Amino acid sequence: MSEFTNRKAGRAETAEPTVSPVPLADALEFASLPGPTDPLMEALLVAATDAVINYIGFDLLDREWTLTHWDWPTYGTVAARNLGRVTGAFEREISLPYARNATVVSVTSYGEPVLTFTNRGRSIVLRGSGRDGLNDDPALVVVYDAGFGPDSSDIPAQIKQAVLMLASWLYEHRGQCDAADGVVKSGAASMLTPWRKPELIW
Repeated sequence: MSEFTNRKAGRAETAEPTVSPVPLADALEFASLPGPTDPLMEALLVAATDAVINYIGFDLLDREWTLTHWDWPTYGTVAARNLGRVTGAFEREISLPYARNATVVSVTSYGEPVLTFTNRGRSIVLRGSGRDGLNDDPALVVVYDAGFGPDSSDIPAQIKQAVLMLASWLYEHRGQCDAADGVVKSGAASMLTPWRKPELIW
């Protein structure tokens, strides 16, 4: 019936690999390393890019994401529903993880296309479904493109500089740290503050 342990939680996934907006040659030059290739730095560029994406809450280069909610909206539990108006009577906002200005490819509910919704860039707004729980198909599936753009030139210079700083720092401290800690310790965090998702700023 459900592949999710927590049916109330949505899950956003992408099948596309992370691609760094920073060329390997730039990273090698920044770290004063001989080129033209370095498998370790190439891997660290990807790790640094992933860490930056998680830190700011937005994807960088455009990728297709799929957000799946098995139960949406959820009121109470399957065994004990809350009393009140039919859940489908309300319009609800659905956050699209990692999206700044998403292009929505498709929206389906219980396997049926949803043609009426409002795209707000970082979320969509649509009418809820009166069905809730015990469903064999996901209650909501949103396919969308998230990122600043398809090319490296679409990524703000500060973000690319932060990726460079973090990748170089990880190279210098390889085996002694992880990328998440390195965002702050490398100084990349200060470059990323203006671009960070508001919900992530304490």
